[in-house]
Amino acid sequence: MNRLWTLLASLLLLAPATAQVLTVGPLGSGANFTEIQPAVDAAVPGDTVLVAPGTYASFVLTKSVDVLGPIAGDALVVGLAEEVSAIAIRNLPPGQDVVVSGFHVQSGPTCCIPTTVFGEVCQCTPVVQIEDCRGTVTLTSIAVDGPDGTRALPLDVKNSSRILLMGCTLLGEDQIVGYTTSALQALNSRLIISSSVLMGGSGIFSVIGNTGQVAMELAGCNVELANSMVIGGNEGTWKNLGGPVPGVVYHSYGSPAIQAEASTLLLKGGPNGLIRAGGGACDGACQQLSPGVLLTLGSEVIAMGDLAVEGGGDPSENSSYNADATSTVIELPGFAPTVTSLSNSVGVGTMVTFAFTGEPNAALLLFWSAGLGANFSRPGLLGTSVLDLQNLNSLAPLGLDALGTSTLSATIPNAPALVGVSRTIQGLQTGAVASFSNPWTVTFQ
Repeated sequence: MNRLWTLLASLLLLAPATAQVLTVGPLGSGANFTEIQPAVDAAVPGDTVLVAPGTYASFVLTKSVDVLGPIAGDALVVGLAEEVSAIAIRNLPPGQDVVVSGFHVQSGPTCCIPTTVFGEVCQCTPVVQIEDCRGTVTLTSIAVDGPDGTRALPLDVKNSSRILLMGCTLLGEDQIVGYTTSALQALNSRLIISSSVLMGGSGIFSVIGNTGQVAMELAGCNVELANSMVIGGNEGTWKNLGGPVPGVVYHSYGSPAIQAEASTLLLKGGPNGLIRAGGGACDGACQQLSPGVLLTLGSEVIAMGDLAVEGGGDPSENSSYNADATSTVIELPGFAPTVTSLSNSVGVGTMVTFAFTGEPNAALLLFWSAGLGANFSRPGLLGTSVLDLQNLNSLAPLGLDALGTSTLSATIPNAPALVGVSRTIQGLQTGAVASFSNPWTVTFQ
């Protein structure tokens, strides 16, 4: 064990010699900047922006600069204009990586005003927007929600090569009247999601447009999901209340958790793994049950046996999957490996503990990488490695116990050179179910 972490410590100290750390904090804090955008503008690729607790305006990233919120305390980023996302990451060139970590993100309180009481409403620019990125964007410990009434989509991804979500919470907005929102919409993109929560918005009354929303809407995407909760939105209660017009049946629609067209999905379980559709709010003719996953236009799913996928009602009444004639679902027995930690940000001189799950009594080969490389996969091997295979560092194999779990802890060296540095760990499970784990990135502050 000492040899293992001696190797890790030496790896961690390989920080870029020319990188600088810029600080952001409230007026009077002594930080270099009082807002995030000027710090990002001043940074060059490879630099890190450290943000202290406080409330900040929106910012845009177009270069390889990491933006890290505080380990303790809350850094709130608020989009102050209807047409501006709180965080936008655009046009990242190939070979460049961005890490954004540790923020609570909201759209502005005046983002959207309904045009009618029950009719069409405006919808804000997404709270977090990622588009046209050919490098890797990593979001860790990002929480996106409300405030109520904004009708803003938490995360929108378009035409991006690789997006990593780790330890994130994306909550679509519930609505009393008008249109609810999904948690994530993605188009023509590749995403790897782990240890996250995504929930579609729920309706309160089932008037026009006020149905629950799917948590994940995918079109032309490749998605790997591990150890995450994905929950579709519930529908409202007009039927129970008699409806606004006597004698009219008002249908109550819950939504699938995942709706995918022309997409490929690898769905892994883990301790927190759950995919569940939203339910209708009333019984009988007004309740429309939904599948956990809805697949169309040639979509493909591979799902591990330890993952619960549930429809929006009694399992005997509704299916886990609903696939059209062009789509396929393959359910495999066994457990794919997962890795997580309590936080994606770790203070130098403090301890980090990783938790691993997988097949009972299986062996995990563990690897670290200072940077990320091209996607690596092989037939017969589930999942994808995102590590830099040209600069790969192996650690001692880790044996899982009879429950398929294990942990590994270490104290991060108290070295100033580590501040702003990110490292990614990934496991490879051997045996009956050969699979890569999800990647897990930690940053040091």
